[in-house]
Amino acid sequence: MMSEQSNRPNAAADQRNPLYRHVCEFEEPLVTLDGAVAALMEVYQREPRSRHAEAVQYLLNDIEETTAVLRSKFNELHEASSGTGEA
Repeated sequence: MMSEQSNRPNAAADQRNPLYRHVCEFEEPLVTLDGAVAALMEVYQREPRSRHAEAVQYLLNDIEETTAVLRSKFNELHEASSGTGEA
């Protein structure tokens, strides 16, 4: 019984959560990421001193770090494919 409750949070609370709404509204991954970031910023700006603010900040930092890694990998692949074409 306990495990059922812990596995399923309050569905009504989920649907009021701006992050949940943004993520569920979009199908394209990049749009979903943009929507998720916008929702996180909305929550952070609305309640900067709330118990969620620290978690939001961690998520935003993780997104920034992941984006930097992806951009770096993309640039490496692009340079490698450009170099291969010239050789």
